[in-house]
Amino acid sequence: MATKLATFASIISCLLLVSCTAPWSSRQTTSSTEQASVVNMATATEPETPHARTETNTATTQPTVASVFEPTSTKVAASPSATTSVATPSPTPIAFRGKVAGCCGTFGFIDSKHLLVFDNPAGQQTGAWLVDRASGSRTFISAGFGLSSASGLVAIPDKSAGTTNIRRLNGSLVFTIHNGGVLTWISPDGTHVAWLEDLGITNISSLVPRTVKLWTAKIDGSDATPLLTFDAAAIQWLPDNRHVIALARAPDGSSAGIWSVNTTDGTNSVVVRGTFLQALRLSSDGSRMAYLETFSGTSADDGVWVADVDGSRRVHLSESGAFRWAAGSTQLWFLKLAAAGSGNDQLLQVDIATDRVINQVDLGGRVLDDDWEVSPDGQAVVFWNEKDQSVMLQTITP
Repeated sequence: MATKLATFASIISCLLLVSCTAPWSSRQTTSSTEQASVVNMATATEPETPHARTETNTATTQPTVASVFEPTSTKVAASPSATTSVATPSPTPIAFRGKVAGCCGTFGFIDSKHLLVFDNPAGQQTGAWLVDRASGSRTFISAGFGLSSASGLVAIPDKSAGTTNIRRLNGSLVFTIHNGGVLTWISPDGTHVAWLEDLGITNISSLVPRTVKLWTAKIDGSDATPLLTFDAAAIQWLPDNRHVIALARAPDGSSAGIWSVNTTDGTNSVVVRGTFLQALRLSSDGSRMAYLETFSGTSADDGVWVADVDGSRRVHLSESGAFRWAAGSTQLWFLKLAAAGSGNDQLLQVDIATDRVINQVDLGGRVLDDDWEVSPDGQAVVFWNEKDQSVMLQTITP
């Protein structure tokens, strides 16, 4: 995501409207001049929207989007004490490898079948393109880039116009919201939106998220309601279409941690407390979250944690590095950087319940700026390739 707010909205806070290197990354690479401020959608980091030209709709067909976020009532037991290491398994071969964009490192899975990328292909329109994972076919969406929803809608902010356009996956305009042209999150069912209004308060450190006002509205922008003021850089909708979670703190610096906010009335609670939590990621089924804790004051407490979205059943994993969810909520993928000057980066699949590596994948390349995502079904990975700064998509064989 490249202007990315901090390491994520992973938050990075270095997190969501900024850009910085992940705390676990030792690789520094200069971006291409083609790289216009961008964002990794799955991590929920906020970009400055590229405005390359006036938006033009050229698509005539609308892909079918079948995936839907649904709450899950079945919870997988995890064992915090299971930290026994095992021998690293042999790398799993990659069944498919293909280039889906020639530049920029801005992308995110909409669902397991579709990927949204920002690209500037020669002789074609610059902007957001919808890529079909199976066929590689592409549909132009918009000159701007934004965040998608499982509902099949994309929210594309336009700061110059002070608006956010809600578009379908064929690029057609559905609604225009007058919210200042800020990054906007669409609920999984496509009925509501939420955004963060920057209140213009100067922070003492770039590591502290800005003070914002959280707003919610119907998908057409009506009934816009301010909910609360706090320090945050990104939010993520839960599958109940009512609550959002965020790495946040009160404006006076207190109550730092992971907040859960009810978007119907603004009531909130801190479900996990911690001053330096980063890289918050929601599992594909929406039942659990993973995050990184640093500078806790106790080295044994630093590292990657997994918890239910209400903050219960916390599990501390022994693996370290940048991470993404596999399918469901029982496994994480970790990125292992290759040694300087040689070799490919690897993905290690870790079972949360046992804290064991159960699979390893050779990416066939090296990841630039920690820009990589795994599809919701866990069967594909897309990454920004360090070698030529293209965006590569690969299928992961079980």
